[in-house]
Amino acid sequence: MIRKITIFFYVFILVIINPSTDYLALAGTVGGISANGFTVSSFTANPVLVVNPNNPVTFSMRGVIDLAAYSRHCGDNNISSYVWSLKLDLNNEEDEVLTSGTQSFQRTGQSIQTSVTQSTRLPAWSGPDANVYMLIECGNTGYIYNTNVIESPRVRITVGTGELIWACVAGDGTYACSPGNFQNLSDVPACAGRTPLQINVNICGQQAPGGGGGGGGGGGGGGGGAPGATQSFNFSITNPILADNLIELINVIATWLFNLAIPIAVAMIVYAGVMFLTSRGDTAKVTQARQILVYAVVGLAIIMIGKGFITLIESILNLGGTP
Repeated sequence: MIRKITIFFYVFILVIINPSTDYLALAGTVGGISANGFTVSSFTANPVLVVNPNNPVTFSMRGVIDLAAYSRHCGDNNISSYVWSLKLDLNNEEDEVLTSGTQSFQRTGQSIQTSVTQSTRLPAWSGPDANVYMLIECGNTGYIYNTNVIESPRVRITVGTGELIWACVAGDGTYACSPGNFQNLSDVPACAGRTPLQINVNICGQQAPGGGGGGGGGGGGGGGGAPGATQSFNFSITNPILADNLIELINVIATWLFNLAIPIAVAMIVYAGVMFLTSRGDTAKVTQARQILVYAVVGLAIIMIGKGFITLIESILNLGGTP
């Protein structure tokens, strides 16, 4: 009996410690959220209304990398970077690359958090509605270069197009435009005493972001809100656990429990082995060591099965998403 337990002990240790083993290797989820070891937790754009194409938009992506799955997909167990590209979705044409770069990371732990923030201008011809996404590709692995990993969800941005017109931010927070295109706004009663600025004619009457306006084209224009204009301020708290729904929260908790269970299980198994060696035929010690070994194996198995079950449910729920 002791010999069987010893053999099982060595097999168990080899399987747990071997980094090339992936117990929870299920198909990567689709829908632009998680695939090939890369999870896009959020992808945002600010602002979503571009008054003038000369004004930049700031894009931010937050994600989590499962190093084992990402390395396997890219064909390099030591890969420590990825290539990101901000792209404009052109439907039936080849998508336009707005800007791109390489993001490096440290291979610490089983998974790491990563983020990219980049500001860029959108082409004037991309309006009035531009769909932008971030493409993640493998870094230079020496084997495979720029292999697609995942595409983020699209964000829609309204881009000002056409000729510029003099306007102001009215008291209700919307753009009030001058019918005669006068810089002094003399033909717009709602602009009395307000700061003139140039905007694209197609966004007249729309809500101004933050109650302020940006200058553009050949005219001036301030960045802050006009006197007396309604302004809104955004306040947000960064989500430290990178979970946007219940499934992701359960997955994060399960991953944390799994990472915690491995060292505890290994310590219990080692302790049980020491008890076997020092029992000297004492039946009570042998029985206690056997129970400790069984508890460690069963507990770790429950954690592994639970995390695999959660990953399976998440994959099924995301089958109907957009790849």
